[in-house]
Amino acid sequence: MGIKLLVSILLYYLRLKVLFVLLFCACQARGNDQMDGRKGGRFNVVEEAQLLLAAADSNMQSSPMLALEYSVKAEVLARRASDNQLLPLALMKKGMASYYVGNLGGAAESLIGCKNLLSNEGGDKEMLGRVYNDLAAVYRYSGFQPDSALVYYKRAIDAFREAAETEEYSVLYAKELAAIYSNMGQMYVEEEAYEQAIFYLDRSLTALSQKKGYDRVRAATKISLVDLWSSMGKTLGADSLLSEVLSATRAEEDWVLYSAALFYKGKLLERVNELDSAYLFYERALAEAQSAEVWTSVDKIALALSDLACRMNRQEDAYEYLQLVQHAKEKMRRGEAALALSKMELEEKYKKWEEEVTSQMDRSRVSYLIVLGLAFLGGLILLSLYIAIVRKQRLAQLEYLESELVKRQLETERERLATEVEDTKQKLALNLLERMSANEMVNETLQKLMEVYRQVPTVSSRKSLQAISNSLRNIQDHSLWEEFELLYKHSNSDFFEALAGLGLTSNERRLCVFLRMNMATKEISALTGQSTKAVEVARTRLRRKLGLTNTDVDLSEYLMLLVE
Repeated sequence: MGIKLLVSILLYYLRLKVLFVLLFCACQARGNDQMDGRKGGRFNVVEEAQLLLAAADSNMQSSPMLALEYSVKAEVLARRASDNQLLPLALMKKGMASYYVGNLGGAAESLIGCKNLLSNEGGDKEMLGRVYNDLAAVYRYSGFQPDSALVYYKRAIDAFREAAETEEYSVLYAKELAAIYSNMGQMYVEEEAYEQAIFYLDRSLTALSQKKGYDRVRAATKISLVDLWSSMGKTLGADSLLSEVLSATRAEEDWVLYSAALFYKGKLLERVNELDSAYLFYERALAEAQSAEVWTSVDKIALALSDLACRMNRQEDAYEYLQLVQHAKEKMRRGEAALALSKMELEEKYKKWEEEVTSQMDRSRVSYLIVLGLAFLGGLILLSLYIAIVRKQRLAQLEYLESELVKRQLETERERLATEVEDTKQKLALNLLERMSANEMVNETLQKLMEVYRQVPTVSSRKSLQAISNSLRNIQDHSLWEEFELLYKHSNSDFFEALAGLGLTSNERRLCVFLRMNMATKEISALTGQSTKAVEVARTRLRRKLGLTNTDVDLSEYLMLLVE
């Protein structure tokens, strides 16, 4: 009965579980919304934010606007989840994406928020170093706070040192440190602080000394050194270094840096008055910049070509290059206008993205609450069933314990009565033995009187002895056998049943009992009141009746084996 009830409860539980799963899927389908190009509302907010951040990171270079959308949504989810480890990462990705789309103000705001979180909570030093580096880039290219950019570059260097916790930090973070040193050197070049510029540019190359193969930071640093050395009149060293950069960038097809290297090669040639060669290198640089659509470089190179064409009396070429300068400036103005417009659009998109994620979270929360309520209701039903089963089991167990207690009480009472019966039997046996001893003494006395009786010659004397003998016979206890038979028969019923099938008289059955108990002739005489001679005669007759006359089998042993 209990097994059937348990099986029915398990089946009921499985049905409830299937129902909960179906309800959960239905609620989830209603709350689904477009996210990461797929349908998929999830209750796991942290997992969703991690997937969004991974998508933002993969699209950071190719599609920064899409990366910005993912990072904004990840930030909202991280704030909702109150995840202090995920939120700084979301802010950092958001700041980088804002930087790539040209929203430097938004980038600075997000990166400063990330920096504050990491600084207040003693966060990841490596991540803090990257945030400082990104902040320095934002302040550098904003054009308003170059001093702040230098401060953040230095803080980034310190953070990377603490992250490494060793003097070999330049090996662990060689690429990051080389980029920072190179950017600082370029800033000092722009400020014409040549000694400090050379110091940081050299440190950038030293940091990358163990890195084999092509490295873009190393190439950019060498170009900056070329610009610096040419400004200081060190044309020989600059030309040698520039040849390395040209060879490396062309081999790696890095056409942007290749264009810059061609431009600086033209500047070097122009400084030594090799105008025709310089003009050719300028033209090659301009062609690479136009193909890469780097309009700032096009503006710079076209202006240099226009000036050089004027020096070479190529007025028509100079005019064409001035037109190209105007075209490049127009492209840059359009880009700035588009950037200004995109900033306004970004504000609207921020709100839209936040509302989108918030509504999705609300729908997911409602679905979660519905499923939680159903699960709670199902749990209550299962709990009530469990309580009923446990109560029934406890009642059954209590009844079983009560029945066991009654059985033990009866068993104890039975043992007590058996003990009393055994005690009574022992007392009766002792009493019988005492009475047997008394009868035995009477028998012995009677035998002695009979001997005296035979020797007395006078009749009067014989009469007196006869009277004494009669008195002794009267005081003999003749009920011993009945009491002994009753006591012995209680524990040896099988033996009495076996005797009943032998066709013996009651006296013979009584003798068989005494012999089976291995009693001596004298003890039998005391119990039966017979003389020892009469007992011997009875034994002989019993052997004859049992067919043991001509055998050596002992009568007592035969009777012992009779039941077996």
